[in-house]
Amino acid sequence: MSRDQFNGLPILYSPEEVGKRLGRSGWWVREQCRRDRFPHTRAAGAIRFTSEQFGEILRILERRPEFPQQQGNAIGRRCRQQAPRTSVVQLRARPPRRARSAPPPDEGSRTA
Repeated sequence: MSRDQFNGLPILYSPEEVGKRLGRSGWWVREQCRRDRFPHTRAAGAIRFTSEQFGEILRILERRPEFPQQQGNAIGRRCRQQAPRTSVVQLRARPPRRARSAPPPDEGSRTA
């Protein structure tokens, strides 16, 4: 009998147990199952996982580098590309709206 079986039946793990191993919450694991992102077993309405399903979840979450690492610079610093310089447009203030729509003031209509 393997350690993943008890009386011929596979041992089932709860979302909390799987979440603890993944460094996540049980709620997060359940949510991934609800969205059909993780393989799981529903036993009596509860979400459970076999050890094979847990291994498959690890493969789903695995990230591999997109490009092979180049040999040479161990630090791998990036050179910042400078954007081409563009001319700066000088802004001009516009007169306020109330000054644009008002009729020009009359000098002789003022009363003292």
